[in-house]
Amino acid sequence: MAEDLSPTPLRVAGGVLLLQGLGLVVAGAIVLVGALAGHPHDRATATFLGGLVIFYGAAVLAAGRGLVRRRTWSATPALMVEFFAVIVAAYNWHNLLAVSIVLLVSAAVAGWGLLHPQSRSVLLRERR
Repeated sequence: MAEDLSPTPLRVAGGVLLLQGLGLVVAGAIVLVGALAGHPHDRATATFLGGLVIFYGAAVLAAGRGLVRRRTWSATPALMVEFFAVIVAAYNWHNLLAVSIVLLVSAAVAGWGLLHPQSRSVLLRERR
């Protein structure tokens, strides 16, 4: 039964992705509600942006769930999410320092969990 459990680094990476996905869904919902209830400069663009962020958050949630469930397909999307998190953090370093630090720390933790040898052995196992 212990063999069914994911390695701790993989569970940590999956948990970080689940938190990131949840944050993205909440942020997208806030943008969407603000676009529909408020007075944005361009309602169509704000609505599209809110929906896009919700969709991206759902995809990140799916990747995080895949990691927790030891699905091999989830490793590449998870690494891409963290790669883009580092880009966003670098771009916003001077304007949103706190957000950039949170993104960099979460990307480092998830990257550690994904690239840890125990995680790699689970995610790169041969199909039998």
